[in-house]
Amino acid sequence: MLKLMLRELRKNWKQYLSMFMITVLAVTLFLGFISNTLTLRERSDAYLKESNLAALVVQTSGMDDSDREYLEGLDVNAPVEYRIYSDGSFMPEKDGENGEPFAAKIYVGDNTINQPYLVEGEKGFLIDKTIADMNSLKVGDTVTVDITAYNMSLDFPITGLMYSVEGVNIYSNSPVVISEDYLVDAVMKQMELPDSMRDFVVQMIGNMNNQALILCDDPPAMKEEIQARFAEKENNNLIFIFDRGSMESVVILDNEVEQSKTMIYIFPVIFFLVSILVIMTSISRLILRERINIGTFKALGMTDGRITFHYAFMSAFITFFGCVVGAIIGPPIVCSVMTVKYGLTFSMPTLTGLVYSWPWMCGTTAVVCLFALLIGVWASRSVMKENPAECMRPKQITYHPRGGKVKRSGGNQALLSFRMAFRNIRINRGRSAMTVVGILGCTALLVTSFGIGDTMNSSVANDYGYLLSYDVTSTYTDETATMQKLDELKADGTIELYEKMHSYAATASGQTNKDISVYIIPENSQMCIVTEGGNTMSEITASVLGVKKGDTVTFTLGSCSVEYVIESIVPTATWNGFFTTEDKFTDCYSTNSVWVKTQSPDAVRDALNEVNGTGAAQTMADRIAEVNNTISTSDSMKYTLMVFAILLSVVVLYNLSLLNVKERTRDMATLKVLGFDNFRIALALIVEIMTLTIIGTAIGCIFGYPLMYLVMKLNEVAAMAFIYSITAASYFKAIAVSLGTSMFINILFGFLISKISMTESLKSVE
Repeated sequence: MLKLMLRELRKNWKQYLSMFMITVLAVTLFLGFISNTLTLRERSDAYLKESNLAALVVQTSGMDDSDREYLEGLDVNAPVEYRIYSDGSFMPEKDGENGEPFAAKIYVGDNTINQPYLVEGEKGFLIDKTIADMNSLKVGDTVTVDITAYNMSLDFPITGLMYSVEGVNIYSNSPVVISEDYLVDAVMKQMELPDSMRDFVVQMIGNMNNQALILCDDPPAMKEEIQARFAEKENNNLIFIFDRGSMESVVILDNEVEQSKTMIYIFPVIFFLVSILVIMTSISRLILRERINIGTFKALGMTDGRITFHYAFMSAFITFFGCVVGAIIGPPIVCSVMTVKYGLTFSMPTLTGLVYSWPWMCGTTAVVCLFALLIGVWASRSVMKENPAECMRPKQITYHPRGGKVKRSGGNQALLSFRMAFRNIRINRGRSAMTVVGILGCTALLVTSFGIGDTMNSSVANDYGYLLSYDVTSTYTDETATMQKLDELKADGTIELYEKMHSYAATASGQTNKDISVYIIPENSQMCIVTEGGNTMSEITASVLGVKKGDTVTFTLGSCSVEYVIESIVPTATWNGFFTTEDKFTDCYSTNSVWVKTQSPDAVRDALNEVNGTGAAQTMADRIAEVNNTISTSDSMKYTLMVFAILLSVVVLYNLSLLNVKERTRDMATLKVLGFDNFRIALALIVEIMTLTIIGTAIGCIFGYPLMYLVMKLNEVAAMAFIYSITAASYFKAIAVSLGTSMFINILFGFLISKISMTESLKSVE
């Protein structure tokens, strides 16, 4: 039996190769995504642990002695640490000229909590390594830093490159970490103060501390306790408190891990289902072709169980090696692709090595081999029922009452080829159905991959084109200087109009609590339509909070609590939160922004960046490019999915076409004897498979949108939603790829017809 198995493997190696390849594809995806999830989780956990991530970050307008005394009396795991935090920007100098400014989160302090991960150089003035690499900055370069909260503009040489746990997302404001001594030196140098004034400057900067970093075991309870204490103060200086559940880095990394988990249960499942169909078809057809050998074995006295086990074992044997190869190459391939995605999104140390899950690898191999074994047993069942004499005769085709026979075609060979193709479809309904299902899955995956790009484009266009229509935007802290500059630009006709907008970082209370942004939009705004329905909440935010239209939501900022009734809910992509025209927060700390309408966006942006007290101004084109860079990480998923879908299509069509040719060898030889040329015979094969491909493609297009919606819905996070869309062009491209692949495979097999030997194929069974 072993010799027989080796002989059959050599004889039918192409069919077994297709079974092997489909198993490799399915297992590669499945175990690859599992490894990617485990690797990302280990990478993020190690990074957060090494950075000594704070349990609570308490932001105030300024720490006084009573605040320090209270915080240092808390029951915490480590001494409370303080630092200065401010929004701002930094501008590198190149060749004696200023470059483009970068919006920044500026931290001043020498903290062991939320400490930076030093990559190169030494502490002093540290900038993010990813930002430095993207802009060709290096240690020793000089940058000008604007600390907007304190209206300071200072020059610093870059002393080191870092990764900051508070700057994981490279498309948010870039973190800058400055040691207190470096800030003292920079202030004394700019103000030209003598050394005798150093202690005074040190004390002055120490009094500027406005953030406290706390490590504790129960962050939610500690957060409530601190909020209650500040609420009792006559002069409440609390702005907000972030716990680990609302810190940007933790939220982003946790969301990414959850997204990677969902990938395990979507694409690999589709590939597994298609692979089962391919294995089922291949094994059943191969066993039918081995009927004569099976009849011989039965005549020689071999038991049905042994014969069945032989053929079932062969299918399990092939899939076992497919599982082994998929388990070996899956994690490196998928993790390499996803690492590219993470590199475009995250700024954090890379993790050397991959995390393999041996239980998943062994379990997956066992399940796939068991399926193959059961399929082999099932496929052998019909042949085992026949007696040896029946098995040793060629399988007779059972014609259906209607349409089973080919009608006369008046000598028209082309018409006869079409009729033969449709007859073969009707006769082999099971195999035809499997072909349709295989092509259906491939086409649905292709539509999904193209639809991901369309959805991303639609999402950006919804936020920055439909809801918002400004040309330039900028944050500011010095309102007088900023408004004066805008008035000058408006007076000389450079800008048409400008509008002021404010935002607050508040905790919203619905069915759950969530830290969100509250935007105060000018009434009757000409550059934003989001509040036309009244007090508006973004759809994804409302979903997270568990609220709906008409509900009342409480917003808490420091000791200030206000209520708003949700009057409308709108779909947004990246611009999420609560939008209103009524400012009930009054004197609470806010981020101030301005929207500008102009025909010269680049000139206005540059003019605003020159004003002291403004953040890094952006044009609408800059903002769209930034968002596109963020969501371009989906391209890796899109192209990976597209490549695997095409490979799946090739394997399915190759396998079924090969089986078709092998089964029809006798029929095709007969047609050649009757005078049919190779083209007419090949035409019947091509028409048959292309007809099934067209049917599968049409149904696949129908399933494409639901599958794309499922994929993107599972990838939604609180910071990013999607406006679902698939364009007609994407459907056409998916159809073209599917039909083109099918045509290529069938033309390739069409050439095999010329190699069919009429003498050998028409020999009778002895």
